[in-house]
Amino acid sequence: MDIEIRKAKPEDYWDIVDFTKRMGNERSGFTSYMAFSDYDIIRRCCESNDRIFLIAKDNSNNVVGLCTLLFGNTLINQNHLGEIGIAVDEKYRGRGISSKLVKEMINISRDSSIRIIKAIIIEDNIRAISFFKKIGFKKKGHLYKEFMDSEGLFRDNYIYYYELQ
Repeated sequence: MDIEIRKAKPEDYWDIVDFTKRMGNERSGFTSYMAFSDYDIIRRCCESNDRIFLIAKDNSNNVVGLCTLLFGNTLINQNHLGEIGIAVDEKYRGRGISSKLVKEMINISRDSSIRIIKAIIIEDNIRAISFFKKIGFKKKGHLYKEFMDSEGLFRDNYIYYYELQ
């Protein structure tokens, strides 16, 4: 099966909405992702200079994964930093789609102000930790009780960085 990785376009709106509905409230994806349900949000993400929005589509033209990179805040001198978010449909995991999305995001980032890509990962998401380490991300921090799960329990997050050369 061929998977197309490309920047999202406003006309991908309904495909992205379908993807986020399929994903539901799932938190077993690698990192957090934004549920897109508003056309203007998707349009702004596609046309903005402060983020990159990639999608993965299968042969049937269904969105099976997405990856976002939100640029850091220029007001506090963080325009060199981007935070990555990724989600892949459970039925398509283990096929290299996440690797393709993140590697493409790294390549595109080289032509921007981004010098460091940050991934924030929930402490017990061993699959995501292993994945990002394999790509070349290094653990740089530990955020205590930063995330509260659906049962009201606080969980820690780890920060991983990938430094662009």
